[in-house]
Amino acid sequence: MSKTEYDAYFNPNGQYWENYNLKINISLERATPVVAAAPVIQNTNKIYVGQTLSEISFVGGTASVDGVFSWTNPAQVVQSTSLTDYAMTFVPSDSVNWKTINLSKTFAAKQLTLSMPAIGVNVTVQRGGQAVSLSDGDNIFWNETLTIAVGTVPVGYIAVTPLRVNGIATQNSSCVYVVKGEVAVTYELAPQEVEMILVKKNPTKTAYVEGETFDPTGMVVWIIYKDGTYNKWQEPSLFALLDVIYENGDTFKAGDTMVILAYTYVNEVTGESSTKSVAVDVTVTA
Repeated sequence: MSKTEYDAYFNPNGQYWENYNLKINISLERATPVVAAAPVIQNTNKIYVGQTLSEISFVGGTASVDGVFSWTNPAQVVQSTSLTDYAMTFVPSDSVNWKTINLSKTFAAKQLTLSMPAIGVNVTVQRGGQAVSLSDGDNIFWNETLTIAVGTVPVGYIAVTPLRVNGIATQNSSCVYVVKGEVAVTYELAPQEVEMILVKKNPTKTAYVEGETFDPTGMVVWIIYKDGTYNKWQEPSLFALLDVIYENGDTFKAGDTMVILAYTYVNEVTGESSTKSVAVDVTVTA
């Protein structure tokens, strides 16, 4: 509102009266425009936690006078996955005679998550001045910088595809990636072909009675791979991966002198399989 002083005069009728000059103060207030249609947010299904309002575009919007719609605070970071009001402003082109209008747009952002293999890849992000290791399914945020690198390949596995981010192969075994949407890291590993099986320590029990089944307790087995690496198996749960082959039938029979332990490797790329085996000496009585 502004106050302006204007000159005025009074000119009375009749010859006996003089004109009278005076000052009149008039207060003028800017008019309020009418917003006929608010702008429409584009791609509401692609608004993510961590974006700033300046990165969220809109179209349209009409008012009773010419002007521009904009975010009131373009640097504001979207932080909620619930429906939230965000301030918007309409500024008339003629701001001398028309007021600025405040309005809001309501939307919910999506939370981005990381998809990555359980083994073979390390992903870290800087948060609070510290490097934080991420796992499959962890939350990530728009504009965060991820460091993605091939980790230690577990013994017994071999890489069958290069490191990829969102389906695109990286040039090296590591990369720096700025989050601009969903992130899916892939690095496929497959079991290596087995060269041989060695029994490094016999099982505690080597004497059986007919009808009993093989007990691997106490046994230590090395699974040696084509590249010379090996896995040392001594937990009973691992022996479940070995096939137990008796000389006759599916249990020990009197007179049996050995049992065969076999491991079958399946090439996940070609589908071909190969089996390696080793014998364990036993005695079986009736």
